[in-house]
Amino acid sequence: MTDGPAPQPARRGARPSKLVTAVDVARAAGVSKSAVSRTFSVDRSNLVAEERRRAILSAAAELGYRPNRMASSLARGGQSGLVGVLIGNFVNPMYLEILGSVAHELKSRELHGIVFNTEDPDDVHDAVRLVLGYQVDGLLVTSTALTLSVVTDCRSFGVPIVSMFGAETGSGVTGVETENDVGGRLIGEHLLARGASRIGFIGGHVPTSEPRLGGLRQALNDGGCELAAVVEAGHYSYEAGAGAMRSLLRDHEIDAVFCADDNLALGAMDVARYEFGRDIPGDLMMAGFDDIPAAAWRGYDLTTVRQPVEKIVPAAVRLLASQIHEESVPPSTSELIPGELIVRGSTARDGL
Repeated sequence: MTDGPAPQPARRGARPSKLVTAVDVARAAGVSKSAVSRTFSVDRSNLVAEERRRAILSAAAELGYRPNRMASSLARGGQSGLVGVLIGNFVNPMYLEILGSVAHELKSRELHGIVFNTEDPDDVHDAVRLVLGYQVDGLLVTSTALTLSVVTDCRSFGVPIVSMFGAETGSGVTGVETENDVGGRLIGEHLLARGASRIGFIGGHVPTSEPRLGGLRQALNDGGCELAAVVEAGHYSYEAGAGAMRSLLRDHEIDAVFCADDNLALGAMDVARYEFGRDIPGDLMMAGFDDIPAAAWRGYDLTTVRQPVEKIVPAAVRLLASQIHEESVPPSTSELIPGELIVRGSTARDGL
């Protein structure tokens, strides 16, 4: 007579019912805890004899043990190898390219990113406190996520911070960005050369909007032309661009529009065509900024300024890594990288 079915052995590698520690693995393999730690250490595993190492790995697999590399590195007085990445607007397609480049660059330096989305500016402070709780070695932020409170928090915890794609004025942190004012000036000069005389601007509540507008104003002033209208759209989004264009076309007579962001431009173009019956570029020339993939689609064929992501991200990661490793990098170093004017059909008037 039996008391019940015999217990089934645990499936190899199955998730344990309780947290398995290095002590459990050491007991199962008949070795010391320090031998287990050395086996799972990237730089010390060669100190463990091969036979003992195989026994430890086998025991770990049976028990479902997963080493906490962050805790191990911190316990040895080292670094976590983690970098917080704060993104201000996940709906912007440009950030897909940025994140892919960030992941590649961090991996090349044996670092790993933890990504946080902070669409609402009011959430940024809490997000920074959360990411700092992961013992990150540094923080990368985009222009839309960088606020003075972020800088204050990072400095109080001794965590280096680098801004990408536009540091907020007065933040005083290391940053890498496109020459936004120069890009705005290139668009202004191009529109004037194509015959525009009543130029409107659609911007947003984003740090990069103001210098792009400033560059446009400079080009128009140099060309003896006044800016016809400025509309603030809020976020850089398709919907915001559509709403801003409705207001612009209702209240102003214009023959060209420069949008501070491609997403704004796409929404604005659709409203101009399908709600107001404007021909682009015959009645209305359009230009944007960023060169997101949709800008090149046949339906938009948008003239824009391309942001050199392939240069900005590596430079930002290099600066952050230098600060993490305490190399001599001034705390407020800034690098400006030129954008490129991409001329497409949205400004291609006949004969010009």
